[in-house]
Amino acid sequence: MIAKIILSDWANPRMSENPLSILSEDAKWFQLWGWYLRASTSYGRARFYRSGTSFLGDDLPADFDDVVRVFDALGSVRDMSMLKWWRTVAIPQFGVSADRPKVTSLGSIRYYDEDDHFSRLRSSVRDYLQEEWLDQIQPTSIIASIPIGLPKAQIMKQLSAMIDELAATEAESGMDTMTGDAPFKLNRSSKLHYDSAVRYLKCIYVKSAYPKMTLWQVGAKAGLSAAHRNLKATDKPTASNADDRTKLKELTSRALLRGQMIAENAARGIFPSYAKCEHAMPMDYAAIYRRRFKFFTRFGIEE
Repeated sequence: MIAKIILSDWANPRMSENPLSILSEDAKWFQLWGWYLRASTSYGRARFYRSGTSFLGDDLPADFDDVVRVFDALGSVRDMSMLKWWRTVAIPQFGVSADRPKVTSLGSIRYYDEDDHFSRLRSSVRDYLQEEWLDQIQPTSIIASIPIGLPKAQIMKQLSAMIDELAATEAESGMDTMTGDAPFKLNRSSKLHYDSAVRYLKCIYVKSAYPKMTLWQVGAKAGLSAAHRNLKATDKPTASNADDRTKLKELTSRALLRGQMIAENAARGIFPSYAKCEHAMPMDYAAIYRRRFKFFTRFGIEE
């Protein structure tokens, strides 16, 4: 008899202790959404509002109710590590796309195998948990032994019962079944590239950490433009680099504006998008710097 180990994918995921080392394209965007929420002044106001903490001024945006609704769903990213936020908030709210996750084979065992079954399967499960499971946004799964040779109808009946039982257990524990119809979805109409969105955010965080830097220095420090990679933030202004400094200044100004719009749209449940946000609040760079959460090391910027 040959038994095959598979994973079935129905109920809601719980995060492992492993870091998010491998992410699907969607998951990368969702994680970046969390970073942009940290940069949003409107979202910061919602945090103060929900915590009952007073804040200076009465400059709340006209659509503040929309921001508060997003905050109630996505939580206080300022008070959590990115990994904790991903575990407790992001996965239930972002869910998975229709083509994720999928049934995955983890190997097979046979009575005539001469190797160490346990060692081989343990290695296979470990590799899956560290790679594909993360890529599939970590669905709660059934690990089952399916004896090859049973009628398929009998196998499917037993699997169906196992899935129903696990789904019921998850529901009783308060964990909703994961479906493709998640509360928050990515803005698929956006033409924004992931690398560009990261560069805009780098500019925001560099400006927050180095408020005395000029715009071209911010762009140079953030590595905004490949065409001006030879220009360093520590370079002295000279006639020979004047042209490059002017161009990089313009690029950085645009990057900061786009980053602001992305952050403010993110606080309203729209991501990624740098379309003009009618009620966007100005960037609070001092507050952003205080809640960096190792952003510099995460995205490869040397402090």
